[in-house]
Amino acid sequence: MQRRSFIQSLFSMALYPGVALAAAKSPAEPARILIQESPLAAFQYYRGEAVWPALRCGAPLHLVREPSYRHDPPAIAVYWHDNKLGYVPRAESVVLAQMLDRGQALDSRIIALTQDVDPWRRLRFAVMAHA
Repeated sequence: MQRRSFIQSLFSMALYPGVALAAAKSPAEPARILIQESPLAAFQYYRGEAVWPALRCGAPLHLVREPSYRHDPPAIAVYWHDNKLGYVPRAESVVLAQMLDRGQALDSRIIALTQDVDPWRRLRFAVMAHA
């Protein structure tokens, strides 16, 4: 492991215990840079409850731009497999929408699942870009 990768690993583990998001696992795998961590918006309106038992921390999510969504032009839907779980929060979607519109490859993963009555506290996810 190169010195820079090692330092990134330590930094990411300090920020997110148990989830080494920024570290490359091998020299062949590119490093990822944490862009943001967010709660999932609109969880209660989509398939979140139906697939809740199958969701796991670390599971990959898929981000899909929905520019025609009338409530939020820079809208980004969040999917797990073929199930829409909700959206990136409106206040946090502008930069990600610009990145996706430019063709930037983004990875997203579940980082926290909590049984809570408040749907904004149920699922948190992180978004990373390749370095």
